[in-house]
Amino acid sequence: MTAQPCPGNCNSRWRKALAAYQTAQAAYNPLDPSTSRPEPPDESLIREWGAPVWCGEHTSEIRLRLAQLDDLAAIWAQTADGHRSQPATQRVGGTTVIMSQSDVHDVLEELTSALTGWELAYRRLIGLDDPGPRGDDATTQATCIAWLSRNLPGILASELAEEIGRGILSWRASIAGRAKAGARTFVLQARCQGRGCGQRMLTWTEGTDRVECGNPDCQRIISKAKYDEEAAYQAEEHKRLFHHGGECNCVLRRASLFDRRGFTCLPCCHQDRYARSPQRCCGLSSFQGVTPPWTTPARSTRSPC
Repeated sequence: MTAQPCPGNCNSRWRKALAAYQTAQAAYNPLDPSTSRPEPPDESLIREWGAPVWCGEHTSEIRLRLAQLDDLAAIWAQTADGHRSQPATQRVGGTTVIMSQSDVHDVLEELTSALTGWELAYRRLIGLDDPGPRGDDATTQATCIAWLSRNLPGILASELAEEIGRGILSWRASIAGRAKAGARTFVLQARCQGRGCGQRMLTWTEGTDRVECGNPDCQRIISKAKYDEEAAYQAEEHKRLFHHGGECNCVLRRASLFDRRGFTCLPCCHQDRYARSPQRCCGLSSFQGVTPPWTTPARSTRSPC
């Protein structure tokens, strides 16, 4: 297979630009002189190329997530109470459909069906016979995961690579969420210092050294140590601007009012003083012309029409 952009989230900007191009291409009329032929997206938007389908980072992640499926399924089955959240008898279209007493059992059966389906599809692709009966020495789910793990390099280099890779990542996220397992992901307080970003959308997952920006127009990736440096600088600038270099006792809120330098201050010692006397609010020269964050612009008198 020829190399292609990795189908993972590392190339979301590329896929977004490609979808916009395909939409514009479908709407383009070459007989209309008022329109021009749309330009294809620049390949510089491609952050990672597949090797040959998934990039190296996502290949390692898929291998890890596949190995975690059996443990996560066992954790979820162990912590479940064995009862369905809704009645086991549901009436659909005038008929009675009898379901099992446990929705955990049903979901894990769907997982086993997906795993065996992937194995069967790859066996037929490379010309192997269908697997024989299983379940004597280990569960069908565990045996199938072991077979897929052993043959994963060939699977991720075949035409089934994208379908099976996405399926593994999706199932792992679903089971981990239901089992309330896995590493936690935190939204960090500091702002992203990427070019033209400045959003408070940085996330960090426990046990990793990777901080990612969730802004689809930025997608900056830095190390945890680099984030700590930037966060410390922002905190010092915040204290210098709003607290005379003293300790900050502000309440940070996600959808709060921000000043033009990108620091949050709600509430701070300047608010009451500015309301009483704007000229004496800590010598507003320290703001260097920055509009205090608690002020709101005057409403426009123009008609909305």
